[in-house]
Amino acid sequence: MTDAALRDLAVAAGIAPQWKDIYGRTHDVTIDTLREILKAQDLPALTAQQIAESHAMATALPAHLPPLITAQIGYPVHVPIPPTRYHLQLEDGRTFDGYAEAAPGGAAIPAILEAGLHKLLIGETETVIATAPRACPTVAAIIPGGRGYGISVQIYSLRREWGRRHWRFYGPGSIRP
Repeated sequence: MTDAALRDLAVAAGIAPQWKDIYGRTHDVTIDTLREILKAQDLPALTAQQIAESHAMATALPAHLPPLITAQIGYPVHVPIPPTRYHLQLEDGRTFDGYAEAAPGGAAIPAILEAGLHKLLIGETETVIATAPRACPTVAAIIPGGRGYGISVQIYSLRREWGRRHWRFYGPGSIRP
């Protein structure tokens, strides 16, 4: 058994075998720590045979993906799979092929820059990725420098019979008892 095989298993399981401190110095995670983390993920790694079997389990494609994965526009999309090749079809029909890189909890595909419902195909399994912006546009973004108009009502006041009988509409912009 080699340390390199154990580190390869860790990467396949989504575990970073190295880390950088605040000063930019790279540190290796100890072999014993990697073994314990892998053990917690039900991937035993004490012998060469266990490492080989665990590696096969970690890199096997799941029988199914979740039916929907949500993501934010402009950020990598995390997928609960081991690193593997993928095919992505955007809502507008454009397609991309690539390799999902190892990430915590699975793998990540590059950021999608368009909002929509996109189809992700990995092997024979398929899922939908719903991408959206971080926040909805504000009124100021939709109507820069202008005034917007709308109508509103206190919905809770309409829940009781008294509210429906006693509230009346008194012209533009006002609802009073």
